[in-house]
Amino acid sequence: MLKAVDQMQVNRIQQSINRCGRYFVSSTSAILLMTAALKLYGATTGASTDAAAAYFDRADRVAWFLSTRQLLVLTALLEIVVAMAISWRRTRLDESLPLIAWISSVFLAYRLARWRLGAAGAPCGCLGLLAWPGTELLSKLALAWMLCGSLILIGLQLFGRRRWKQLSPEGLSGERNES
Repeated sequence: MLKAVDQMQVNRIQQSINRCGRYFVSSTSAILLMTAALKLYGATTGASTDAAAAYFDRADRVAWFLSTRQLLVLTALLEIVVAMAISWRRTRLDESLPLIAWISSVFLAYRLARWRLGAAGAPCGCLGLLAWPGTELLSKLALAWMLCGSLILIGLQLFGRRRWKQLSPEGLSGERNES
């Protein structure tokens, strides 16, 4: 009887994780599409002033082989592809969450490289032409949301699977799966 109650609790927890995961994937998809739109807008209309044109045509500090404009366009296209992939696979969290963790890790690596190269104080083109004081904080919060959220949900899914294996018929026979 105790195992049946445990199994019902595991099912409820797994359903909650899946529901939270679907909301998380939807919000992440929206974040990626909004930042991609801002990047594309900044890269295509950024040459309206001489200072903006010089900024967008200058080589990026991290990806020195690309101009800032080229990097923004490539990053925006990557964000759109990932947003579409996770939106189409909304019901399959085990495919969406690693994609979100991957793109977030790439963004974190870029930010760490900027910091290492001494460009941490310079404005990041993460949000295109938006340059108000809260832009940097907003982009860092979005990165933290995507990276931490995906890693936490992946961990919860793995923990849930391990717990489910313990309650499976093989685990109910008294043998504990320690894998």
